[in-house]
Amino acid sequence: MTNDKKIKLKGLARAILRHDETYETHNMIVTTGFDLVIKSITGVGGRPDVLSHIAVGTGSTSSAASQTSLISEVARSAGTWNWNQGSSKFTISTTFPKGSVTALITEGGVFNAASGGVMF
Repeated sequence: MTNDKKIKLKGLARAILRHDETYETHNMIVTTGFDLVIKSITGVGGRPDVLSHIAVGTGSTSSAASQTSLISEVARSAGTWNWNQGSSKFTISTTFPKGSVTALITEGGVFNAASGGVMF
């Protein structure tokens, strides 16, 4: 018997703005993000800290797989995980306090630390 299931990771960013406006886009998982997943599964090189924070920024440079941080981070907040066991979908979400982000947000990322850390 063969199992033809494959692991595929896809990122989807969804922002709910004031007045219940919703913005949704697919996003890139960078090389350090895939490294984090493999280290988490195998333990090779030590298990990394869990993904715990969401950051947003104002950078205008196109995303690249080699990125390890946002181009111009303006805010970071602890996230809350939601996952139903047996499901292949999970979310991490946060709310930025009113007034903490006043710039036009053009980039975002999930990290495993309150500052610095590994970008997924």
